[in-house]
Amino acid sequence: MDLDKLDPTQTVVFPAWTGDAADCVLRAREGGVQFFVHRARLQNASANDFDGLLSRSSSVVEVPEKSDILMIILNAIYNLPDAKANPTLSDLELAISRMSVYGLDPRSLITPNTALFRLLYAQAPYMPLELYMVASQYELEDLACITSGHLLSLNLSTITDAMSSRMGPRYLKRLFMLHIDRIARLKEILSVPPTPHPAWRSCDAALLQRAWAFSTTSIVKDAQPSLSPNFLTLSMKPFAEDIACPTCKDIYMRTLATAANLWSSVKATI
Repeated sequence: MDLDKLDPTQTVVFPAWTGDAADCVLRAREGGVQFFVHRARLQNASANDFDGLLSRSSSVVEVPEKSDILMIILNAIYNLPDAKANPTLSDLELAISRMSVYGLDPRSLITPNTALFRLLYAQAPYMPLELYMVASQYELEDLACITSGHLLSLNLSTITDAMSSRMGPRYLKRLFMLHIDRIARLKEILSVPPTPHPAWRSCDAALLQRAWAFSTTSIVKDAQPSLSPNFLTLSMKPFAEDIACPTCKDIYMRTLATAANLWSSVKATI
């Protein structure tokens, strides 16, 4: 290795990169950081010899990337946490977009058991739509599925043509169908009314049916796919207050508990 070509102040050594000693150094063009790597490991991950850079005999190779972006790419290959604290989604997306240049397949490098997957998913609570577009664009199926659960409160009418184009027709349709199917399932669950107790009880059984009809109508009218089982219960419970018969009231509450339990089990991701 041409050690005389290295700048020790700009060299990054990754202790977690175990195994054989590094036999190649990649120098980022922007930032000048130098990364000790294993030529064979990069070649095994790449379909084009890392854009032909590793076919050169020199042990110090210039890479036309920013240091931060090259760091993310190399960490993906070695499945290491990013040394830079909290990389932005913008940087992560840029790194993913550059992977194809170096013959790397994001779908094989970003799976649920990888550090890069966890870094990306950490963005889901804050930028779910942006992350879903990234996952869709690069066909990161597992990431798209788990991220879609954060989009249940999204107003689908706010999706622009540009956003649709990035998602592609398949993932766009799946997101729409997730919303539609959840609302349809909610209506189906609530359409099953309480079963009245035997008629020998001296009460107005019609109050039970009426309370259920009023409560479900109020829920379904403005229901969102993000409706929680707890909110469903809290919203429908007050309608039982007008039921005078204790048995009818108990039936109402048990029916509501069953409905909430069924709703909690409805699929919440694409």
